[in-house]
Amino acid sequence: MRKIKIISNTSGNTGIKQLYEVACQKQKEFPNAVVFIVFDNDGKLCNATERRQLNKILSKCAFGDSVSKNNINCIFSNPQFELWAILHFEYTTAVLTKQQVETRTKQHFPKYDPKCEKEIDYQIILDKPDSEDFAIKNAKKLRKYHEKMNNECMLDCPTTNVDVLIEYMNSVCSHRPS
Repeated sequence: MRKIKIISNTSGNTGIKQLYEVACQKQKEFPNAVVFIVFDNDGKLCNATERRQLNKILSKCAFGDSVSKNNINCIFSNPQFELWAILHFEYTTAVLTKQQVETRTKQHFPKYDPKCEKEIDYQIILDKPDSEDFAIKNAKKLRKYHEKMNNECMLDCPTTNVDVLIEYMNSVCSHRPS
């Protein structure tokens, strides 16, 4: 039986290194599992030390357009996870500040409040036909844009590979016995 188990890091230690260490521990605990860590920049990866740490973790992880069954898979959004929600409605290559992301998110999700729990009402996405496919297409297009422009600006340009996780979960769910 295939299962998706979500393990939240509630220790308060949410640095990339700590997330990676928890993922390594879980990979040892569940050797047949496909492991993901999901994180965003959220303005935390500003200094050179944090950037080096991110690059070091990404070099150890599978990051990009496909899922690795042997490595830990890194799912990263910049500047915030909310970019994934925005891509359900629009495509952008604009360099967005945290405030701009929050404003665009609020345009599509009127109840979104960045000062509280930053909750996204996914019913709005579910009510929009083909929005998941649109977001997946936009995320891939955005990565290809940066690749084509030779942008190595993962921490300065909008990017996300949440679509990789979504496609993987969809494939796991589509293989369910009837």
